[in-house]
Amino acid sequence: METTRFGREWPWVLTLAASLVSTCLCAADALVLGSPLPYDGPQTDDLRPEFRRSDKDHFNEEGVRRLGILFARQISRAFFPPAIPTPQPPLDATP
Repeated sequence: METTRFGREWPWVLTLAASLVSTCLCAADALVLGSPLPYDGPQTDDLRPEFRRSDKDHFNEEGVRRLGILFARQISRAFFPPAIPTPQPPLDATP
C-alpha cells in the first residue's frame, strides 16, 4: 500500500465489514492501523438488507448508490476537516 503501481504514495480509503470477521480482515485492519496512508471508510454494516443482493454480502444497485454517498461523506471528513479558527489578538486601536 505504501507505493502504488503509479510509483507514488496515494491515500487509500478502506472499509471493512465487521460481519465478516476473518484472519484476512484482521490482517487488513492491522495494515490500516500501521500505515499513515489509509483512511477509515464508512461503516457498511449499517446498510440494511434492502440494499443488498440475495447473498446478503454484496450491494444491489441502490446499495451501491448509498455506499457512494457514505464514501463521499467519509472522504470529505478525512480530507476537508472543519476549520478551527485561530484566536487573534485584538487590533490596536491607537494610530
